[in-house]
Amino acid sequence: MKVKFGNVEYNVKALPLNLMPYNDLYANLVERKVTSVDDAEKIGNELVVIRSKILGACVTPQPLPEHESRLHIVVNNLTIKESKEAESFFLDKRANPKKRDGIGADFK
Repeated sequence: MKVKFGNVEYNVKALPLNLMPYNDLYANLVERKVTSVDDAEKIGNELVVIRSKILGACVTPQPLPEHESRLHIVVNNLTIKESKEAESFFLDKRANPKKRDGIGADFK
């Protein structure tokens, strides 16, 4: 998928399976209660590293810093969209003459 922010056009792809745990960790860190400045610095640094790893795998060219947050959202939304499309393939109840019972996905 192509997205454009300002004068920069990015190619964005869904999050690969091996990086899903990084996205979960990112969400957990964002929700963590911060108890000190040191804690906030540590969590902030971890968030930067995780987001950089995610964007490095999913976005080209390398994002400008001011575009990173929006691109992370685009990656997440694209990942969700592709997951829902894959699920609908298996849940689709429209007629499918290639399948023995005539409905759903063809599992040949």
